[in-house]
Parts: sequence; C-alpha cells; structure tokens
Amino acid sequence: MSVIKRKAAVPAPGTLYSISLSGIHSVPGDSRDPKAGRCLIVLLWILGIVCLISILLPDHSSNTNSNATAGASSSATAAPSSRVIIPLDESQFIRIVSDAKSASVTAENDMQRGGFKARRDDQVCNVLTSKTIIDWVGTVRTVDSNSDGKGVLSIAIADGIRLETWNNDLSDFEDHTLLQPSTKVFNAAASMRSGQLATFSGSFIPDSENCIRESSMTLSGKLTDPEFIFQFSAVAPYVEPTQQPVQPVAVEPEPSAAPAMQESLVPADSEIKIPTSSDPGAMESK
Repeated sequence: MSVIKRKAAVPAPGTLYSISLSGIHSVPGDSRDPKAGRCLIVLLWILGIVCLISILLPDHSSNTNSNATAGASSSATAAPSSRVIIPLDESQFIRIVSDAKSASVTAENDMQRGGFKARRDDQVCNVLTSKTIIDWVGTVRTVDSNSDGKGVLSIAIADGIRLETWNNDLSDFEDHTLLQPSTKVFNAAASMRSGQLATFSGSFIPDSENCIRESSMTLSGKLTDPEFIFQFSAVAPYVEPTQQPVQPVAVEPEPSAAPAMQESLVPADSEIKIPTSSDPGAMESK
C-alpha cells in the first residue's frame, strides 16, 4: 500500500494578506493592489511605533498624582514649628557678638579686627552689668567629663557662639567652671543630650581685658567662633511657654452726652485715684 504525501501549499512570493477578526487570509493574486499593500505596511509600522512609545514613555499623570498626594500627606503630618522665646539680655548679647563676627569677615587686617573686638567687649559689658544671667536658651553641644569625672558642658546660643566650661583642671584652676559630681547641676546636665534645647542659668567669668573670659587662642577665633567660659548654676530641658487665655472684658456702654449747662458731678479740686493691683476697685474720687 503506497502512501501519498501531500505537500503543504507554499504561498507564492509577494502574496498579500489581509487581517480581519476572523483570521489572516491571502488576497487573490488578481485582486492585489500594490498601493493598498504599501499602505497596509505603513499602517502596521505606525501602529507598532505608537505601541512602543506608549510602553516606553512614563505615566506622568500618575507621577503627578502621587507627588500631589505625598505632598498633601506630608503637609498634614508635619509638626508645627516650636516657638523659642529668649530673654532680652540674651537677644542683645547675640546681636552684639554676631555684629562683630560679621564685621571681622570683611576686615582687611588684624588691626581692624582688634578694633571690632574692643567695640564688642565694651558693648557686652554695657549689657551684662552683673555677669549673671537667668533662664537663657540654647542648644546643648557637648556633654562630657574630664579625666577626673568632672562635668564638661557646652551650650550654643547662636551659630558659632558658645557658652561652656573648661575641659581640664589646669585651665579651670581659678574659674571653677567644671561641674562637680553629685551636684544638682551635674546630674541635670548628665541627663541632657547633644542637640537638645535647654534653659540654663549661671555666670560669665569677669576678665579685665575682654570684659568676659573667652578661650580662643587667636584673634580671628575670638571674633568668628567665640567660646565664652561660663559657670553653670542650673540647666534643664527647654519648655515652650504656654499662651495664657485672654480673659473677656465687659465693656460698658458710653454714657449719653450730658446737657451743656449741667453742673459737674465731680468737684474741680477732687483727687482721682487710679486703681492698682492692691486696690482692684473702680476709679473713685475723694
């Protein structure tokens, strides 16, 4: 029994095909149109390019929406900035030292810098008449100890302006700024951390040449990055002051205008007493 093998029909070169929902069909040779074939090829190329572009290009709309959502969420969860209130004498001290620091940057020589420092020292002495300050505010920079276990503390009250103890017994021989263990200020400072906002009190060390003692070795350092030696008496974490509610005040209606010829109800020689905190009563005459 012989088996007859049928060969699959091979389309002739140049056969044109049509694409439809039902499948791919060859177009009879007699009905082929060269122009239509070229148009179909161009169309297929265009569709392919459009699909490729849509795949490769990022979805900007989704990115925009996600960025907007992220921004809204960050705004909603952002903590309000804390208010830091500093005493008036601290504000004046910072302004004086900062002005001298800015002036020294533009100085052409050390003689000019010496003049800026002398003026700064005079202004500081005018502000710090007692050399003792109370409840200044600053950021803790150093919490450490020397080889004997005595506390070393440094607090910055502004950029490049620090109040600090000595860091060794030799330098501290006369000033006694190192924090003694087991004291209240030592225990309070030991619980602080670098970068923490703190309220502190204490005294500057008087200096006959510089008004208050400063530990920088160079004239430029004394102006641009001063380190004022300070004896701390108290230190604690800064607590934002609470705003006291405003008490409502009853406003009485203004009295009607008196007749022009009406006699005054208060004698001309009477004394008007203004009420004080010890005398809360209303104004009265006697």
